[in-house]
Amino acid sequence: MSNQANAAGLLAFLWTTFEPGKASDEELKFLAGAACEASSTARSLSHTVSGVGCLVAEDLDNGQKSGALQGEGLPSFLFGISEQLDTIAQMAFIGSEAASYLDMRQGARTKAVARRARTGEDSSKEGA
Repeated sequence: MSNQANAAGLLAFLWTTFEPGKASDEELKFLAGAACEASSTARSLSHTVSGVGCLVAEDLDNGQKSGALQGEGLPSFLFGISEQLDTIAQMAFIGSEAASYLDMRQGARTKAVARRARTGEDSSKEGA
């Protein structure tokens, strides 16, 4: 778990204190949607960073320097991207875990229905 109270650290903290076994199916479905949202957010970040890369490459080809992406600005920019990626990863993890809990529940329900159906069949055979 992250030791920082940034977005990823807060998500990690909240997930570790959340009890998915006690959550409703609707709550788990909501959280499972985080995986899809993480994918969309990652694509958006990729597009943004690619655009910045193109701007920097164009400036370098023309012998210019890209203002804020020089000197002290570059580490801040890269740390910001790193934090965003950490948040996206945490969202994907939570979404995946919530989906796993839903799958386990559905599997247990399916087994219970099949067991009841078998028990019902056995009872009707005994009565015949």
